[in-house]
Amino acid sequence: MKGKTLFLMVLMTAAAALSARSQTTSMDFTRMDCDGVEHHLYQELDEGKVVVLEYIMLGCSSCIIATEEVKKVIEPFEASNPGRVKQYIFGFIKNYTCTQLEAWQEEYNLRGTMFEDGSSQVGYYGGMGMPTIVVTATNTHQVLFRKVGFEMSDTTEIRNAIMAGLQYNPQAIGDDLRAKGIRIYPTVFTDRLHVTLPAPMSGKMQIFDLSGREVAVMEFGNTSSFEATGLSLRSGLYFVVLAGSEGIIGSMKLIRQ
Repeated sequence: MKGKTLFLMVLMTAAAALSARSQTTSMDFTRMDCDGVEHHLYQELDEGKVVVLEYIMLGCSSCIIATEEVKKVIEPFEASNPGRVKQYIFGFIKNYTCTQLEAWQEEYNLRGTMFEDGSSQVGYYGGMGMPTIVVTATNTHQVLFRKVGFEMSDTTEIRNAIMAGLQYNPQAIGDDLRAKGIRIYPTVFTDRLHVTLPAPMSGKMQIFDLSGREVAVMEFGNTSSFEATGLSLRSGLYFVVLAGSEGIIGSMKLIRQ
């Protein structure tokens, strides 16, 4: 019986690890926090926020350490990107009340927005140990960091994930094109882009890297929409310039995932 129990524990841990690796998109939620404020995760990500999700167990020493270290990672971003990096903390089971969670937070002088019942999310992210930490961002709701458990070296990866997520800022992307009724999406792309125009036109689309080097170009003719495919570009920030028969129409920033 003991051997069977050990086998089941190993099997569950392996399944959790596989599930954790497989999740590349965050799990959406609309929830009230412990202060009675409603949060819709995908909407906040679409607005350009980076959200650090933590799932904790009361009485878990590594959860206390992790929450304190995440707080230290986030603090410098409050000056450079005010209001854009959020720390959301969930009790990992349904039984924890807001009263218990806020008492835990106050006892250890921790920060973050507290929520009850993160059990379904813990299952989604593969959390079999505590804490489970996820960093998610961009309008594709991308998971940029995910870890079951915590080590001090994780803070570097968490910081890097936050910095990557902050590259997506809808307030600074494509204003001149949107004002002209032109859409290029997704703003965080992989190997293809979709373009819609307010009326049929001809021209070309150029993509430049940060050094100003043209890395891709595509001509289009008498169309109101087209797709650029096979964009084999390195991850990073790019500038897309759209030109018509009378010259440059506009430009925008895009992020290659």
